[in-house]
Amino acid sequence: MNLASPLPLNDIRQIFSSNGIKITPQRIAVYQALMRLKHPGVEEVVEEVHKTFLTITVSTVYNVLEFLCEKNIIAKVRTSSGRMRYENHCQPHHHIYDEEKDVLTDYYDEELNALLKDYFDKKQIPGWEISDCQLYISGKYLRK
Repeated sequence: MNLASPLPLNDIRQIFSSNGIKITPQRIAVYQALMRLKHPGVEEVVEEVHKTFLTITVSTVYNVLEFLCEKNIIAKVRTSSGRMRYENHCQPHHHIYDEEKDVLTDYYDEELNALLKDYFDKKQIPGWEISDCQLYISGKYLRK
């Protein structure tokens, strides 16, 4: 599912260089593909990259995705079906997963963010400093 055009190349270069990431054609191609897709798996990213970079291997795409996750440029989201998806880091959000359609949707709710932060600030889980909290909701979308 294509949603958006990729960031301008200069913006991607800036993101990479400000995070100490060497700029390579493979990394740019994978990042641009990810920008055009909504919560893709590796297969979808490979398919999208192959539209413009035919010689890149599945292994290279996977390695770039994992590297960008390690550098906190993108994130992994595992669905309740066990499938790994990728997304760009953006403002805090949660996920709603449609089990029937295998569709992962971003859910933005500032009030929920505040409630979760307040809850964990009060709980003070021993031995933990909570840096992030994302809610994952699984179910089926009831179409009216």
